[in-house]
Amino acid sequence: MLLLDVTVRRDEVVLWILNLNCCQKRCMRKLSFDDIRHAEVQFSERQQTGKRNLVLEFLHNHSQINDSGEYETEFFVRGKSVCREAWLLAHNMNKETFRRILNKFKDGVLVLEHGNKGKGTVMPKTAECISWLQFFVNSIGDHQPNKGCIHLPSCFGRIDIYKKMMEENTALNLPTVSLSHFYNIWEKHFTHVLIPKENRFTKCTDCTKYKQEKERTMDKARRAEIDGLLKLHLELVWKQGAKLEDLLQALSSCMSNPSPQPYQMAVVYDIRSWVEDYAEELHAHTVPKCFKFKCNDAGKAEMYYRNWSHEEWQGPVIILKSVPTGQPKLVTPSLAKLDVDALRRDIPRYQHNMPKEASDTWEKWLHQLDELTFVPASYCCPIEKLAKSARTEPAPPTSLIAPDLLELRERETQQTQEIYTGRYRNPRERRDRVEVTDNFLENLHAACFVAVFLENYDKMPVLGKVISVGETHFKIHYWKGSYGGKWSPQNIPRRRTEPWLEDLPKSCIVCCDFHLTEDNRLMPSTKTFLKNRDGHRISVALVEDDRRISAAPVRDGRRISVALAGDDCRISAAPVRDGHRISVAPVRDDRRISAAPVRDGRRISAALVVCSKYKNYQTN
Repeated sequence: MLLLDVTVRRDEVVLWILNLNCCQKRCMRKLSFDDIRHAEVQFSERQQTGKRNLVLEFLHNHSQINDSGEYETEFFVRGKSVCREAWLLAHNMNKETFRRILNKFKDGVLVLEHGNKGKGTVMPKTAECISWLQFFVNSIGDHQPNKGCIHLPSCFGRIDIYKKMMEENTALNLPTVSLSHFYNIWEKHFTHVLIPKENRFTKCTDCTKYKQEKERTMDKARRAEIDGLLKLHLELVWKQGAKLEDLLQALSSCMSNPSPQPYQMAVVYDIRSWVEDYAEELHAHTVPKCFKFKCNDAGKAEMYYRNWSHEEWQGPVIILKSVPTGQPKLVTPSLAKLDVDALRRDIPRYQHNMPKEASDTWEKWLHQLDELTFVPASYCCPIEKLAKSARTEPAPPTSLIAPDLLELRERETQQTQEIYTGRYRNPRERRDRVEVTDNFLENLHAACFVAVFLENYDKMPVLGKVISVGETHFKIHYWKGSYGGKWSPQNIPRRRTEPWLEDLPKSCIVCCDFHLTEDNRLMPSTKTFLKNRDGHRISVALVEDDRRISAAPVRDGRRISVALAGDDCRISAAPVRDGHRISVAPVRDDRRISAAPVRDGRRISAALVVCSKYKNYQTN
């Protein structure tokens, strides 16, 4: 870490400065102890050349030329407007030093350098490289409106610019600097020149197209052909590079010398006399620069105001006592201050001293004088039309957006991708991920898909669409399908027209409120979630019949075998252990249940399957 030894004034000195009378406005009273300390530290932590450049940059950013041609500078300390004397005291700066820097600023100096800097001469080829790069940047670079940097077209790279310079120097038999020295010159003299991935200000369609085609192909012949087309395109564009100065000159003349277009008003309404009896008397309303008007709950117009856009709105101020009635009167044109007869006499005499268009305009105006000063007897004020008109919605834009601009806009507005850990998941799986929460049943609603676990059915997944939702149960319409296949609604076997519906408890739901793809397949994230849940779950078949039957689970590998034991009068199921195997001897009870044993090599499991509505008994 680099530590700078910054020497600042003592606290007593700062407090003494705060009590000084810098000017008639006493600007030092606006500053606090922290303001002066912050300004002093910010100024003192720089070297001598850095201090001078800081003051010079401040003068460039806060100075403008007044009507008399003199520079006027607004001084600020942490956003507070002060006089020059207070600014110098806050920064602990000598007046003579500031005067010398101010003279440099008036001479047009942009950057001040140390007196010993620049005495060593550079090599001729280095100077040629700097001048060539400066010409190159000025020819095709785009000055950003909100920053001080310059953007080159995105199709360029620094190595491409170096090759272009080397080709021109070779053709003119001039020496060329090395690539590493070229990079050093760029980093030292052209730090403000950037090559973005996407151009913000302008974008050459041809350059971008050639660059994208070159990135898509690996064929050497095709890439060489694209390089030739790009080189030819750049050579043709290079010849027109000088037109940028003409464009900047035209733009500057347009901004400094605007051409107003006057319009003749048919009538002028006397609004002031119309609202004079209904409006409140306002004072000091010409000082603020920002105003906002809104209608309050009582239907009155409120005015809010502030000096600058970063300040809080002040107000509200009620402008009108009540709504004016009727309509405003028309202002009668008055020619009392104009000698029309003298104007009619002098215009023909001075035609040779003015353009013909001007003299024709004056003569036309004199001929239409009676028509221009005419006041109609009946009229309709547009305020009434505005009050009665309904609010209209803006029409949607009909112009088509270019595909490349649409792609650029979508790329800029897309959401930030989530950073995650663990195994890789493709974007589609990450976009439609399954969220594991304790209260997931709150999202259960009609028409949503659910995955359920049935104790009497070991095939997963079991999916269906919710028909209705109760307090503890819900009605489901089963769907048929598989993990990798399509899903479709399922009807009752041998009843092809009747859908397979059933009332199930909410406790059997393992996943709800998910969606299928457009072709009715499981989303990758939903499929992964159900597979993981099916592979690691332990199935326990519980049989509940009031007090008569109990189910005792016994672990057998990764599955659970159910041994029935219970009421002597109804069912007796005696489990017998034989090494690692479990044998279950069931006894049929027609009114209750039927369980059939299934032998499976070294393992025996008894899975009780009950389908309450259709009495569909199955064994595993």
